[in-house]
Amino acid sequence: TAAAEASVGRLVMPLTDRAGAYAAAAAERGVRIAFANRALMRDVVSDIMLGLRSRGLEAGLAFSPADFAAAGENPFLASYRHRLRRFIDQVDLEDGRFDGTPATLMQGNAEIKELVSILRCCSFDGLMVLGPRNRCGGGLLDAAKALDRLLESL
Repeated sequence: TAAAEASVGRLVMPLTDRAGAYAAAAAERGVRIAFANRALMRDVVSDIMLGLRSRGLEAGLAFSPADFAAAGENPFLASYRHRLRRFIDQVDLEDGRFDGTPATLMQGNAEIKELVSILRCCSFDGLMVLGPRNRCGGGLLDAAKALDRLLESL
C-alpha cells in the first residue's frame, strides 16, 4: 500500500515463502515487484518463482550472483542456467566469495564477467545495479570504473 501511495512503480523485496502474497498485493495496487535471492539455493528460488507464474502472478527476479556464490553455487554455470534466466529483470553487479565475504568486482566467485557477457548477447533489457557490496573495493566510483573495463573487454 505504501509503495502505491508514494507512486513507486517497482519494488524489490527479499524472496521468501510469502512471495505469493506480496506479488498479489503488488498486482492489486499496480506496482511491479521483483524478488531478490538472499541466501537461497537455485532450486528454492526456481520453485518459488515457478509457483508464482503458475498462479498467474507476475514477478521479476533481482538476481544476486554474490548471494548465489555465498550459498555455494556458481552463479553463471549453475544458478543462471537453472530455469532462472526467464525471470531475471535485474542483476546486482556485486561480487563475493563462496564463504560469503564481499570481493572487488570481478575478483570473487560471482562470475560477473560471464553473466554480463551472456546478458549482453541475449539483449537483456533489465537493470544492472552496482550495489553496496562494492564498498569493499573502494566504492561506487571504483566499481563503475571496473565495470567500464569489463564492458570494454567484451
